[in-house]
Amino acid sequence: MSVLPGGLAEALASEEHERSAAEQSFRRRLGPLLDLAAANPDATDLYVDQGRVRLSFGRERVPYTYGQLGLTPADVRAAVANAAVFADAEFGSRTPAVPLLSVKIPPDLRFTATVPPVSEGLHVAIRFLRARSLTLEDYVAQGAMTEDQLALVRRLVAEGRNVAVSGGTGSGKTTFLRAVLREVMTDGDDGERVLVLEDTPELSLEGAIHFATARTATMAALLVHTLRMTPDRIVVGEVRGSEALELLTAMNTGHPGSWFTVHSNGKRMALRRLHSLAQRLQPELPYRDVTDAVDYVIQIEARRGERRIADIWEVPKTEGGHGVGGELGA
Repeated sequence: MSVLPGGLAEALASEEHERSAAEQSFRRRLGPLLDLAAANPDATDLYVDQGRVRLSFGRERVPYTYGQLGLTPADVRAAVANAAVFADAEFGSRTPAVPLLSVKIPPDLRFTATVPPVSEGLHVAIRFLRARSLTLEDYVAQGAMTEDQLALVRRLVAEGRNVAVSGGTGSGKTTFLRAVLREVMTDGDDGERVLVLEDTPELSLEGAIHFATARTATMAALLVHTLRMTPDRIVVGEVRGSEALELLTAMNTGHPGSWFTVHSNGKRMALRRLHSLAQRLQPELPYRDVTDAVDYVIQIEARRGERRIADIWEVPKTEGGHGVGGELGA
C-alpha cells in the first residue's frame, strides 16, 4: 500500500510512464545504431556528427553513412527529444537556454547531444557503459594491474583512505572506479551507505545511493546536501569545478573513505589541479589542505588503446604546505 499522498503518487506514476514511453521511442528511432553497437561488443562509443556516423573502438573509428544504416536525420532529432525527457528538459534550437544535453538512458547508455547555437549542427555521442563492467580481478587478468597493486587497492578500501583516481581523457577512470567500488558494496542491510555523485550517472552501483546534477543542483550543492545525510563513504564521479573545495573540506572534517576521479596526466598534477579548482572559491586556500585530504593518487594511463595502472602514489603529508606532493611535474 502506497504511503504517498494521492496527488504525488499519481504525479510520480505519470512521470514514470512518460519516461518509459520516451525510452521505447528513443530505442526505436535509433534502432539501427543500437543494433550496430550490439553486433560490435568491443565498441566503446558511437558518434553522429550531422550526416557522419562513426563507431569507436578506442583509437580506431569505423565510418558509416545514414544510408548504410537505414537511418534518417529525423530519426536522430526525434531520439534527442526523447532523451531530453530523462533530463526533464525541452531541448533544441528553439530553446537556446538548453542547447546541451547529457543523460543516462538506462541501463547502459550515456547520451550526449549538442545543437545550435552552441554548434553548427546536431552532434551526438553515445557511450556504451556495458563495456566497462570490469572487476579488479579482470584488470589483473588483462595485465592492466599487478597482484601487488590489487592487494594495495583493497587495503585502501578497507582502511577508509581518501583516494583520487587520475588520468587523461579516455583512460578509463570511471571504469576503474566502478570496479573498485564493487569491493565496497555488500549484500544485505548491514553494508556501507555509499553516496555517489555524478553529473551524468555512469557508475550504476547496486546498493549505492545515486545523485545527479540538474539545472537546479550543482555538484557543489549536492556535496553540501550529501554531508547532511551522514554517508559512510562519498564518491564523486569527476571533480572538475569549484566543488573541489567542498570535497576537500569533507575529507578534512571526518569523512574518510572518499573516492573520486580527476582529469590529469600526472599524479602530482592531479593534486595541483584539485588545488586550483578549490581556489576558485577560496583563493587563499593553502596547498596543505589538499595533501592533508588526499591519501593516495592512483594514476591510470592509456597508450595505443591499452590502459594500465601506472602508479599508486602515497601522498606525502606536508608540514609547511610545500612538500614533495607539491612539486610540479608528473
